Amino acid sequence: VHDTHNANSNKIEKRVGMPNCPHVINEAIGIYREGIANIADSTGFEDVLLLVSANFAYLDFLLNWEYLAKKQGLKYGIVAMDDELLTHLGPQRAVRSNVSMQSTEAFFRDPAFANISCNKIKVVLDIMRQCDVDIVFSDVDN
Repeated sequence: VHDTHNANSNKIEKRVGMPNCPHVINEAIGIYREGIANIADSTGFEDVLLLVSANFAYLDFLLNWEYLAKKQGLKYGIVAMDDELLTHLGPQRAVRSNVSMQSTEAFFRDPAFANISCNKIKVVLDIMRQCDVDIVFSDVDN
């Protein structure tokens, strides 16, 4: 859903949020921050969300990922996979996963790792439905 208006003789399209889309996620839609070499409005990514998820055990990875994403002029949403990370970041920076997760690191091929991986897919699908967006998803350790 878009609201098109004219401002200073330039056509600007502003995304109108979906009622069930969390504000912090709605604000992250668009991939590029405004003013990044005038590409933010012309890339075809206006309705795309760059989304990452982490739990508190991966906080250092998340902070590093955020630093580099900001340096590149990217907008992104964060899904906190546990309460500890959400408490640390606050609701103005992240949304809580709607599935219960552990706050510790899980190792490849452990049942906990498979659980985390499957739940990330569910979280992505839920946000796609709530916010009516396409999503580019990445783990913070990629």
